[in-house]
Amino acid sequence: MPKEPTTPTADLINALAEFENVKANKINPAFKARYVSLDALLEACKPVLHKHNLALIQTLVSDEGKVGIETSFLHASGTSFPFGKLMVKAENLTAQQVGGALTYIRRQSIQTACGISVDLDDDGHRASTPVAPQAAVAQSAPLKQTYLPTNNAR
Repeated sequence: MPKEPTTPTADLINALAEFENVKANKINPAFKARYVSLDALLEACKPVLHKHNLALIQTLVSDEGKVGIETSFLHASGTSFPFGKLMVKAENLTAQQVGGALTYIRRQSIQTACGISVDLDDDGHRASTPVAPQAAVAQSAPLKQTYLPTNNAR
């Protein structure tokens, strides 16, 4: 049975529908947080994109002390689907810090463009869990003091 002709938009929609969430495979030692590595993310995305005649394009951009990544998909037909750019301030960063920031931005941009979530997303469960009353008072007291009006504010 011959394959039905597709359009670039149909190929993009089918690719986006086929992406699955990925499992975190690394731990950030500074924050003790789990995340998905760039290589694991690319391994999950590239075959799906290729199957649907798409390629991931990430271009380095810099502007006025900022560096970032512009992410798009390129269809075999030549149609481009831009997903925007994500920038961070690069002033006072070492070359290694800029490299780390770019890797982070690449991961976040791919996840966003592909609609992928890392397996640790608890759908807001932790943020909506009630805090014990004593802990809530201890945590909120400094904030209340910070925002109290002073005589100079009148």
